[in-house]
Amino acid sequence: MSIQKYLYPPVYFLGGLGLIVLLHLFFPLGTIVPRYLSWLGAVLFVLGGVPAVLIFGQFQRAGTTIHPHAVSQKLVTDGLFRFSRNPIYAGMALSLLGAALYFGDLSPFVVAPLFVWVIQNQFIVPEERLLEETFGDAYREYKSHVRRWL
Repeated sequence: MSIQKYLYPPVYFLGGLGLIVLLHLFFPLGTIVPRYLSWLGAVLFVLGGVPAVLIFGQFQRAGTTIHPHAVSQKLVTDGLFRFSRNPIYAGMALSLLGAALYFGDLSPFVVAPLFVWVIQNQFIVPEERLLEETFGDAYREYKSHVRRWL
């Protein structure tokens, strides 16, 4: 089994958060957000965590898995999934953007787009392939009406 099977998205999120802190401390590249707006970053950071909490419960009630490498037992298309096929990942990206905004330096802002790129290539594309194999036309129909991110 490859190590990638053990690296779940929260590991990448925490790595991104650590990278934001390191960039802020050692390579700030100048302040671009005034300090009085840092509270907005804290709000976005917290709001980014809301989808994970809501969806974890939703998946438990639906009797399906939240693990990205496992086969889903049910296609969940309601709740936040009406607006995004990947609301947890979008929430993580929002939290990283909020952390960068909180610190206000230029360099931490590279982390959220990097996170999106990694998550899309390492998780979303394989997950969508698995969902299409598992649910066929039902997933393709859902995919045609709901955007990948937002």
